[in-house]
Amino acid sequence: MVRSRFMAVVVAVLFAMAAGAAAANAATVYFLVSEFPDQREHGDSFVLPLSDDNDIAHARDLVERGRAAGSYLISADIVAGADNINRNILAEGKPAWSWHISNFDQFGDVSIELTDGWPGFIESDVPGWINNTGGGRVDNDGDGEPDGPPPTVGHIAFWSYTVTAELTGPPTDLSIVPRAVVPLPAALPAGAVMLAVAGAALRKVL
Repeated sequence: MVRSRFMAVVVAVLFAMAAGAAAANAATVYFLVSEFPDQREHGDSFVLPLSDDNDIAHARDLVERGRAAGSYLISADIVAGADNINRNILAEGKPAWSWHISNFDQFGDVSIELTDGWPGFIESDVPGWINNTGGGRVDNDGDGEPDGPPPTVGHIAFWSYTVTAELTGPPTDLSIVPRAVVPLPAALPAGAVMLAVAGAALRKVL
């Protein structure tokens, strides 16, 4: 009887932790993309949203180890329009760019020269960049048909930019996470509490 009650408590705790972990995995984590410390020329940055666990883990590895982590280039699609998330975090006032990431492709080691550039260069002519690097169209006006021509989806893979910091805070007002602070998985505190509850329940049963 005692053992069956204990097992029921343990199973309940595991289910709760699994649900919390699933919710955490579905969350978007934001990262700062800027120039390598030894290649600073433009001093600007942009925001990279990631939701895949493997991508998030690699981005955090890049923050910690830089080029040594490998696959440091960010390959992604962009579209025109400010989403109030993609900002130049390194600039005073964190001004929003008039373009943003629409789809993260992958981390890589090489890219074609056509997609090399910097955030400020895109900002100077967003339609031109999208037209030069475009490979698709989106339905921005909601009429059920892809916009264009010309293409409405561009592509970036800047050679001297990589993930340099993790960001925290509301998506529209992100700030850099200090390097000394290691964010905990969202499910961990809840799991610890549930284990404590399970322990207390077991002591009562015994």
